[in-house]
This record gives sequence, structure tokens and C-alpha cells, in this order.
Amino acid sequence: MTSLIIKITGAGCIAVLVYCLVIPHRSAATASVLTPAVNTPSDTNSTWHLSMAASRLQWKAGYTKGGGHEGTILITEGTLLVSDDHLIKGGNFTVDMNSIFTTDQKDGKGNKDLEDHLKSNDFFSIIRFPKSFFTISAASISASHIEGKLTIKGISIPISFPADIQFYKDSIRAKAVFPIDGSQWNIIQQSPNPVIGADDNSISKYIQLSVNLLFKRQKEGC
Repeated sequence: MTSLIIKITGAGCIAVLVYCLVIPHRSAATASVLTPAVNTPSDTNSTWHLSMAASRLQWKAGYTKGGGHEGTILITEGTLLVSDDHLIKGGNFTVDMNSIFTTDQKDGKGNKDLEDHLKSNDFFSIIRFPKSFFTISAASISASHIEGKLTIKGISIPISFPADIQFYKDSIRAKAVFPIDGSQWNIIQQSPNPVIGADDNSISKYIQLSVNLLFKRQKEGC
């Protein structure tokens, strides 16, 4: 997840809640088996394209004293570059920030008020930054650990997270759940509820992203 989901499952996106999560970090042992991504097609690499209809990027945002919101956001473009022996060689994802949607409230004014606030300059400034991006820079041999750059509001920050990537004959399924620190992308922490003051129940700087992505191999001649 990150206009962030990107086991990736595309990037870029959000400032909100993590329920008892710790930002993942790369150990020395993990670093030793990371394969640098090249993001360049070759005779031994194949390109796999994101199936938007079968993929999902979810976010959770919360308050420091409990409660919060969750929702979805669309990855509009996504590709994986994979070698014949199932090594992740690269990947690029584009996220439509205008598609931020809340799923924890009933349809109506409550949803729209919150979504409009998330799109405002208090959070993601989508008029100026309508898209976020994620680029894979390295992956472990087992594809269980991903590193890359997440770009939100024009700011690119390296991130890493565990991933579960399964290879099939005609598809790849990628899943991941991880937190990001929204303050690194200058996302202002303000309560979307004017009744709740920031001093009483401020918004957590952490955002939990969950991605479940399906990729299909690019057909020859496309």
C-alpha cells in the first residue's frame, strides 16, 4: 500500500493507527540474502501485471487512546519483474490518493467528512500530490522480505517489511501487513473529530497497511 498492499500488494499511503505493532527492521542475517532489484527486463526476467479487480490495499488509522478508522485505497498500476527461478528482480506501483475510502462507518456524511479531511492539507494534500508510489529495490531470495522506496507527498523514504509471496503457473499472490510512520512524510497529526482535542486523544503517527495482490504474467506480444 505502502493518485501505497504495495505481500507487497504497487506504494502509495496514510497517517493513522497501529494496534500494538512495531515498525519492521532488517536484521544483518536478512540483509545478507537480499537481492538488489534491477527494474529492467531481460531475457531471463518476465513482467507480471497487477490484477486490480483481485487486489486490495487496506489502511488502519487510530487514536493514541484507542479507536480509529480503517478503509481502502486503490493501486492503479503495479508490475513485478521476476526471474525464471522465481527471484523478485524489481517492481513499481502507483496509488491513487483520491481513492481513499473509509469502511468503518455507515455511508453518508460521516464518511465524506472524514475522507475529505484525509485528502486535505492536514494529511495527504491530494490536490498537490494526487499519486503515491512504491518501487522495490531489493528482495530476499525466498521473497519473504521486501525493501523499497515509498513516495508520499513527493517525499521518498526507504521502507522494508516481511512478505508472503506465492508463485503459481499463471499467477503470483503477494501479501503483507506492516506499519509506516506517517510523520516521515510530513503528514500533520490532527484529529478529524473537532470535538476531540489533540491533547486529549491525538492521532497515532503510525499507519497500518495491509496488501493482498494478484499478478498475472504479461502475454507475449503485449
